[in-house]
Amino acid sequence: MTRRTLSAVALSALAVLGLTGCSIVAMADLIQGKEDVFSIAVGDCFNDDTAAVEQVDSVVMPKCTEPHDNEAYHLYDLASSTFPSYDENAILEEAEIGCFTEFEGFVGSPVDKTSLYYGYYYPSPEGWEEGDREILCLAYDTNGPISEPLRGKGPSYPYEG
Repeated sequence: MTRRTLSAVALSALAVLGLTGCSIVAMADLIQGKEDVFSIAVGDCFNDDTAAVEQVDSVVMPKCTEPHDNEAYHLYDLASSTFPSYDENAILEEAEIGCFTEFEGFVGSPVDKTSLYYGYYYPSPEGWEEGDREILCLAYDTNGPISEPLRGKGPSYPYEG
């Protein structure tokens, strides 16, 4: 079993994303239209249901013009020279910096000028042991689901705080 973890900074929520080889789970996901969490690519929009559960095997990936919670905007691997072993605090710090750095260029607004915010998936200890080194940055609207791609849309979602 491999796992990925999500950090949604604005919501202060952490969720563990687990992947299993269980055919019953895979069949249920297929029936529900879900895809493996590791299939998310930059530009994909998805719903991860993290508000309801702490472990997620898969996500629903609607078109970005349909209601969705998140959009993947940056994906990168942690350098093995910088991270020779699993250090969750260091990984979280790197993901925070890496996703923050790419956020404004993606949405077109500084983080404090828009209701859009960012979170990230990062490897769990189990996933790390199986070779997972990916950080997946995701953008979302703090006001709820959106029905359009978020690239360049920061000014359309002004911060009202």
